[in-house]
Amino acid sequence: ERRAEGRGGVAADMARVSLGESLLLDLRLSDARQVLLPVRDGPPDAPEVGQRARLLLGRALELEGDREAAEPHYRRAVAGPDRQLRKETQAALAQPLSGDEVRASHLLAEARRLRERGRREEAADVYRQALRLWPRSQEAALRVAEDDLRLGRRERAAETVDKLTRETEPAPPWVRPWSWLLRAQLLDLSGERAAAVAQYRRVLEQPHGQDELRERA
Repeated sequence: ERRAEGRGGVAADMARVSLGESLLLDLRLSDARQVLLPVRDGPPDAPEVGQRARLLLGRALELEGDREAAEPHYRRAVAGPDRQLRKETQAALAQPLSGDEVRASHLLAEARRLRERGRREEAADVYRQALRLWPRSQEAALRVAEDDLRLGRRERAAETVDKLTRETEPAPPWVRPWSWLLRAQLLDLSGERAAAVAQYRRVLEQPHGQDELRERA
């Protein structure tokens, strides 16, 4: 019975860490921290669960602009048993986020929330601010290209889409299928319907869990 309870506890902690990671990826940083804090030490028989929670907590705090508070969590994570997590944590310790990247991440979070509420034009303005601060942000570049397309700036949008579709490590991962969708729309506007349909189908095959993307494709 104790073994069964232990397995249930590990599963619950793993689920909590997974939820925390999802919230972090969605840039809901405060919510992520609240979910992850109770499992930061992990179950005794699965220390890698706590190791991941510590890494994610460090990332959330650093993205909030508190590198000093993030470092103790990174140091705990880098001492954990999972080799890949140690590697990711070592990279986080060695390469602090720049102030511009942190500020841009806050703008990305704001833009996402505006977009979720249907305030697309306001969101696009915030994405442009984020891109000026952090030119390497693929998400900001994608949303700016989307707005350029809406405004009829096809050449500018196409240039950005070409760059995004060549990225070998899209971040976030859903940037890739969204860039395919924008390419399809550009082809459609140019009268290349068959090529556009092929791109739409490509998006439908790999929507990366994005309901809006699937619907638009």
